[in-house]
Amino acid sequence: YSTSKHRPRPDRLHLIGCGSSYYAAMWAKVWFETIAKIPTKVTYGSEAINITLKDPKETRIYITQSGETKDIIRASHNEKSDSIFIVTNQPFSHLGSSFFNTIDIGANIERGVAATKTFTLTCYALWELAWHWSSESKENELKVLDYQDALAEGIKHVLDREQTVATIAKMIARYDNALFLGRHWDYPIALEGALKLKEVSYIHAEGMPAAEMKHGPIALVDEKTPSIFTVTGSFDIDTIISNMREVKSRNGKVFAVVSPVNYDRVKEVADWTFRTCDIHGVAMEPLAANVVLQLLAYHVAVEKGLNPDRPRNLAKSVTV
Repeated sequence: YSTSKHRPRPDRLHLIGCGSSYYAAMWAKVWFETIAKIPTKVTYGSEAINITLKDPKETRIYITQSGETKDIIRASHNEKSDSIFIVTNQPFSHLGSSFFNTIDIGANIERGVAATKTFTLTCYALWELAWHWSSESKENELKVLDYQDALAEGIKHVLDREQTVATIAKMIARYDNALFLGRHWDYPIALEGALKLKEVSYIHAEGMPAAEMKHGPIALVDEKTPSIFTVTGSFDIDTIISNMREVKSRNGKVFAVVSPVNYDRVKEVADWTFRTCDIHGVAMEPLAANVVLQLLAYHVAVEKGLNPDRPRNLAKSVTV
């Protein structure tokens, strides 16, 4: 982050990405506004070209795992080389080498078509950028290392309990539809979880804010449509429990990925739960929970006899 640390702190931010990168931007918006206190908006890369009025005081961050995403190339076409940021896993790609402020997420090679570790590390890189813009103190630099360790610990906890996820996947594989729900920073994680299930298992899935379910989508809830909740924050827990009860009252099944602080209350309502571990830093808990949803999609695909690394109709770099 040497380049970013020598740039003025932005007045406003505009994050632009496609697919999983868009959801990473949505998740990062929470932290740019919470930690760095920078007003932030998020736009799909494919829609960014339709923006007719650009804010001269906003700093734009383009997010592309491959660095070759055509929609992002088009959206950034008229940008000056030192005026924006590129966040990518390929710093020597077209976009990575075209702009001065390129942040390498360092995920190395990702062989599967669906974004997994690149999503996690994109989120982390954006969170770290928010942290740097919040303060330049040595204390903050040391805290960043604590968060790295916390994320690694959270992911290891999930991987050590992969068989539990595989058991839940056997149940999810029986369904043709699924709802993914979360609040605040868990909402983008729900969207990404739904995308992963769609991409690799071909099960129709929708992600949404948990409380929005009652504004229409609850009509979809029945015994054939499970609801998968991500609950890592202690905010609005009463409302989330109420949302779960609404699902169950309509014969829907509730699956929950839940942090320790909420586990006892959620377990009383949910049909099946996966408990994440108690890790340092609330920002890292949803990223660990996301790995549970990634594994869930993987095992559902395997259960259905599909190749999760090579889903149909998809390519690693979207260059069209």
